[in-house]
Formats: sequence, C-alpha cells, structure tokens
Amino acid sequence: LKLTPAQSQKLITKDFFCPDPAHIALMLNHLQSPPLSITSNATLTKLILRSPAIIGLNYTNSISPTLESLRHLLNITEDGIEPDGTVAALSKLVVKCPTILTLNYERNLLPTCASLQKHLRLTPLELQRMLKKHPVLMGLSYPHNLRPTLLYLQQRLTLTTTELRRIILRQPSILDLNIESNLSPTLTAITSELNLSANETRRVVIRNPSILTLSFDANIQPTLHNLQDSLCLTDGELKRLVVCQPSLLSLNF
Repeated sequence: LKLTPAQSQKLITKDFFCPDPAHIALMLNHLQSPPLSITSNATLTKLILRSPAIIGLNYTNSISPTLESLRHLLNITEDGIEPDGTVAALSKLVVKCPTILTLNYERNLLPTCASLQKHLRLTPLELQRMLKKHPVLMGLSYPHNLRPTLLYLQQRLTLTTTELRRIILRQPSILDLNIESNLSPTLTAITSELNLSANETRRVVIRNPSILTLSFDANIQPTLHNLQDSLCLTDGELKRLVVCQPSLLSLNF
C-alpha cells in the first residue's frame, strides 16, 4: 500500500489486526481483482484506512458471499456492469462505504434493506437506486438509526408516508444525519430565522430536502443574509420568497 508513517499510525490507533504478510498480500490481490477491480493504489489505501478490519477477513468465506448477495440485491451483472452500462458498480459502492464488506449479509445488510423498503414502501428499483446513490445506509442499524430518523421527520413535519418517501428518495443522505446534532437544530433554526409556520417549514423541506444536509451557520444563514441584502428585501418578503422558491437555500449566494 506504500503507507506514509502517518497513515501507518492511523491504522495502529484503530486497533488494526495485522495477519501474516501472505494473508495481507492475498487479500489485496482479491480487492484488486474482479468483481471489485480496485486497481488504483490511492483508492485501495483509502479503503483500508477507512475500514482496516477488511484486511483481517477471509475473502472466500466472508467478503465474496457478501459481494455476490449485494450484486443480486442491487441488480448488478456478474461483470460489475449495470443494465444502463455503468461500469464497476460494486467497486463504487465499496469505495463509498467500505464497512459493508465487514457486515454479514443475512444478519445485517438484508434486514436493514428489507426494513427500509417496507417502511418507505419502496419498489425494488427505488431501493436499488437509493442504495447505489448512498450505500452508507446499508451500514446503519434500522432500529437504532434509520427508523428513529424516519419517525422523527414524519412527526416533526407532519408528513404522509408518500411525502416522507419522496423526501428520502431525493435526498437519502438525510438518514445518515443525527437527530439531536443535525436535523433538529437545522429545522429549528430555519423556522426561527424566517418566522415560518409549521406548515411553511413542512412545505420548504418537501420541495427542497437537501437543506437538511446543510449547515445553518455556515451555509443557510449567510445565503439568507446575502439574499436579503442584495435584493433589499424586508423580513416578510424574504420569507415569502423562500417559501415560494426553497431551492434558493441551497445556493452559494
């Protein structure tokens, strides 16, 4: 991997289990071969640094079955090419979320995906598209992470299941956010800053769910202030503009 001293130290601080050199060489060879074909040394290094436990696994008994199951779940062909011609789909998933290789498909990945699909009433194709867009969701716990976030959003914004489904399909990364430190403060700040009613906040989020992934202090508030100053808007005019055009909150204004 040609690790720098700093990178080697990072592995050590993560309680990296170091098997024998032959095992490491074999595992790296597997990762560089189909179906993953991670040939870039920089990408491979990044993957191992993010999830060092991968090196200690048995490829044949652990990683290979997981990859095969994911391939079927997400409708990826055996050569790693998707129906639309996209190449190296499995590789993209693993690079985005290497921890999925450390999880058991039957005990972890499948129950999470099945529960998420049932909760949001997703079609198989919608589930596939969502997980390919944000594979990190597969590594989250449904009862401890996904379900509480879904319930919070639905109750806080008084959403129907259809509206919740639409929001998550457009911005699945919302489910990776913490309620107490991310979602709740952002919703409260937006509502307070613009003096929105509960229904207006609901409308803004439904039409532009990406705002929940932004920092209020670093992104949303400066945009609002710049927008108001540039257009010489009163507070009421700014509020009406944002409610009518919520996409403005995502601009780097």
